Amino acid sequence: MTAIRRAAWIVLAGLSALFALFGLADLLIGVKFDETMAPAITGLTLAEIEAQSAAAYRLIDHGARGGGITLMAMGLALTTVALVACRSGQRWAWWTTWLLPGWALAVLGFNLAVGFVAGEAPPQALASAPPIAAIAAVALLVDVPRFRRSPRSSRRSPQTKADAEPGQDVA
Repeated sequence: MTAIRRAAWIVLAGLSALFALFGLADLLIGVKFDETMAPAITGLTLAEIEAQSAAAYRLIDHGARGGGITLMAMGLALTTVALVACRSGQRWAWWTTWLLPGWALAVLGFNLAVGFVAGEAPPQALASAPPIAAIAAVALLVDVPRFRRSPRSSRRSPQTKADAEPGQDVA
């Protein structure tokens, strides 16, 4: 179990990097990166949307690319947190990294709330949200003992008399 716990930050960094790569693909390829999204939401293929309105297609593509920038930035930020702060056992990083499964579940919830056209398959991207959320949550839960503070270690020793609380000795 100790080996698994030591590897949890690697799993979190890998999943976060995967989000960054998905974002990069959205940025570079645009709406065509996941062509299953348009029929699931509108019942029309991307080609049909573009034929009906080139302006609407361009707007949708622009939104997908902009979302890619956000996804890439969030993925890179969480990857950095996992590689640096989680790896070194900083408690704030454990809490911050809960954004990863939370984000995956929020995307799933949003898409389910928007709904899909009857008879159309759900978008492929939707299938990745539950496993990513589950794997990230398990990695975080397995690693929680490393981030727990003992009651004594949660308080820093004062460095000067100005830092000391009333009644606390300064060496």
